[in-house]
Amino acid sequence: MPGVPDVALAIDVHRIPGRSCKAKGRRAAVVVAIAVVDDECRDLATYFWTLHSGYAARRERGRTIFMQHDVAGRVGGRDVSHIDGDKLNNRRANLEHATRSENMLNPADGPRVNHKSCSHRGVTRDDQTKALARPWRGKVSVAGRTYQTRRFVTAEEAKAALDDLRRSLGLRVREYPAPRSAP
Repeated sequence: MPGVPDVALAIDVHRIPGRSCKAKGRRAAVVVAIAVVDDECRDLATYFWTLHSGYAARRERGRTIFMQHDVAGRVGGRDVSHIDGDKLNNRRANLEHATRSENMLNPADGPRVNHKSCSHRGVTRDDQTKALARPWRGKVSVAGRTYQTRRFVTAEEAKAALDDLRRSLGLRVREYPAPRSAP
């Protein structure tokens, strides 16, 4: 793709065990992930990055600063969204500015444990009655208004209907790879 650099830089992301003073914590920190940035963001390698909810972050003057904000910048109250869903892929070509609503359409960080939901974002199980033949339904909220699909037998059918509903509302619909688990 023209204009997109092919060279990438890998930056270590640490986890500090326990609560200790800053100097002791950095000495005991373990590298748990690798963040990827474009080569022109070489100066980011000079900072000490830690894992914060799956994202690479650093502390500066008591504030948490995420790596994707250093790379893409902040634009008028909009979030920085990862196009491929990988929280550690911080190349400029993988980052876009999105509204909070658009960013919330990204997939969940992992499989959900609640029996009323599934791994598809926006698809829930309705257990009003135990003998419900079509328990799965898709829901999406836009500008304070909730839209629902009809009920389906399987979660996959409800997900397909929810994707159609999102398209009809003008929202983006993307397929994301399965999230990686942290070591």
